[in-house]
Amino acid sequence: YRSFKERYNRETVIVLAGCMAQERGQDLARYFPEIDVVSGTCHIMDIPGFAEERSGSKGPVIALDKNDYRFSGYRGKRAEGYKAWVNIITGCSNYCSYCVVPYLRGAEKSKSSSEIITEINELADRGVVEINLLGQNVNSYGKDNNDISFIELLEKINDIEGIKWIRFITSHPKDFNEEIVKRISTLKKVCKHFHLPVQSGSDRILKLMNRKYTVEHYMDIIGAIRTYIPGASIGTDIIVGFPSESEEDYDQTLDLVMSVLFDDAFTYIYSERQFEKARDIPEKIPPEISKKRIETLIMLQRRISYEKNTEEIGTEKTALTIGESKKDPSEMLCKTET
Repeated sequence: YRSFKERYNRETVIVLAGCMAQERGQDLARYFPEIDVVSGTCHIMDIPGFAEERSGSKGPVIALDKNDYRFSGYRGKRAEGYKAWVNIITGCSNYCSYCVVPYLRGAEKSKSSSEIITEINELADRGVVEINLLGQNVNSYGKDNNDISFIELLEKINDIEGIKWIRFITSHPKDFNEEIVKRISTLKKVCKHFHLPVQSGSDRILKLMNRKYTVEHYMDIIGAIRTYIPGASIGTDIIVGFPSESEEDYDQTLDLVMSVLFDDAFTYIYSERQFEKARDIPEKIPPEISKKRIETLIMLQRRISYEKNTEEIGTEKTALTIGESKKDPSEMLCKTET
């Protein structure tokens, strides 16, 4: 920081923002006095004002209040040609024992449905045809402000002229059920792809993770998706090496993966972080065991993904053309809904 200001411009305002700022901003501001603004996760939109405020003050401007989040008033800032990302809810109120998001981003806060619909209408007018709804847990949308529910929001977006595809991420299994799946199945614009993090195939580990659902509940959701939305693809997140995870717990996760046959999976080795509760569980898994477990899981999922992709060869799919192929400009790069 110091060399940057000395080399370029001493009047330059240096801003530390985001999750690191929220977690360690106070300490870093003391260690690096060249930092002018420390903006936590709920004050990103206030940074220009903080920069002006800093120019007339002697110390850094520090804003770390997690209860003061406001959504951007600038619409379409995350638009990319044919698609756009729309934040519908921020924060999280679930407190999974391995996660720091609630501590860094605060409780769930939903954007008003009227703002969301206005934003998506404007994006459609600009030629955007694919909308990606974002949130740590989109299924919780509307619960904090007595607005419409997530499925009701999907139904409204489904009626917007010009929008062809609707995607959403991420869903929490505890807030997903057969009724939601049935209603989604009637919405023609909602893509047949579900990202539904399971994290573990062991009920014991799920309880320690504070996930608030069982393997049986998760499999009921998978069954509903297969029944009401045939051909849907399903992705997931899985953590291995969670404190006290036994070989039996791990084998149950492998069994679940082989039972569901996920189209793709993001896999992780548990890592200890500040604030999260799982760090208090004494039985830590040795790194070499965690490494072996994730390697086995990755190889299993690669085989499943390969077999599922191979089955699609020769089939016809509706797709969006998104540009020329980087490998061969004479070919088009296309994207299916799954």
